[in-house]
Amino acid sequence: MRTRRRPAAAAALLLCAACACAGGGGDGDGTVPAPRHTEGARGGHHVLRVATASDVTIGPVRERLIRAWDAAREDYTVEIVRLPVAADGVRGQLMAALQSGSADYDVINIDVAWTAEFAAGGLIRPLAGDLPEDMWPNVAATARYRGRTWAVPFNTDAGLLYYRTDIWKDSAWKPPRTWEELERDVGAARSPDQVHRTFEDGYITQLAPYEGLTVNAQEAVWARGGEFVDEDGEVTAGSDRVRYGLEDIYREYQQLMPKSLARAADEHDSYAAFRDGRVPFMRNWPYVYNLLSAPGSKVRGRFGVTQLPGRDGNPGVSVLGGQNLAITRHSGQATAARELLDYLTRPAQQRCLLDAGFAPVLRSAYRPATPATTCALP
Repeated sequence: MRTRRRPAAAAALLLCAACACAGGGGDGDGTVPAPRHTEGARGGHHVLRVATASDVTIGPVRERLIRAWDAAREDYTVEIVRLPVAADGVRGQLMAALQSGSADYDVINIDVAWTAEFAAGGLIRPLAGDLPEDMWPNVAATARYRGRTWAVPFNTDAGLLYYRTDIWKDSAWKPPRTWEELERDVGAARSPDQVHRTFEDGYITQLAPYEGLTVNAQEAVWARGGEFVDEDGEVTAGSDRVRYGLEDIYREYQQLMPKSLARAADEHDSYAAFRDGRVPFMRNWPYVYNLLSAPGSKVRGRFGVTQLPGRDGNPGVSVLGGQNLAITRHSGQATAARELLDYLTRPAQQRCLLDAGFAPVLRSAYRPATPATTCALP
């Protein structure tokens, strides 16, 4: 399955003339130097404030990794500020707080699609040094804007197709590779002749009016070979391929999805519908796998996962999601913040993300663990 970067968000309305107003380490233009792995900060004890969306994984692993760095530092205490779960709520709260100066965050955990917007708005600081060579190139690209690095990728994401494995009477059944096959299988799931229990609805994804709808529309258009905006920046939303993709997703809504839920569903709603047996197919992110596999899950051991379906002989295409870590413009603890970012993207910490169901940003994290790359969290 191919992945594609999300289109960069529009630049923030508030543009700052310079980033040099931020303190706590940095060059004259506000650039935060590469991490120096200092043993401690001078001048006593400090607080490092990290703003992040609530961690919905089992653990929660991202917060535990931050706490592990905190525990090793006698000179710093990390204060985690939990933001709303919904992505649009996180973005709105962060934008308002950083533009108004009403919050003293040092590090913010942002969606990959927001990095360019926050950089253009002067809300985060550029970073000196190179990202790890082991990082996926497409993932590293999400942290760059106009030739500079503005964030450090924390975890990445790609949409996946989840499916039930225990309902099919045909022991040779295989998961669908195309949308045509998925539509056929939804029809089979409604037939008592083909499944052990029937389903009224067959498929769920994220169609609520937030970024989930944008992601699904983009993937539907890409599956048809279309683009809303071409490589030259020209708007091509009126092309046949775009129209075909949008017609596809509308047809899927009409024929495959639960009408009472589909237009209000986000990631959690989709997960709950699949977990509770309302649908046999679901599009969602990798973190859901561990939730569905947890003790007590109604579908534990009864589901599988594969790439998104394709069309017209092409493989499925997923939006490249994930989170990037950035240092705010007004942070007075930029040096320590940069050291935290470096710590969170080392191989062992990235392996912890993989174990918890997140997709790491380092290629080495997907290989068999070694003593140097084994997750040290209890």
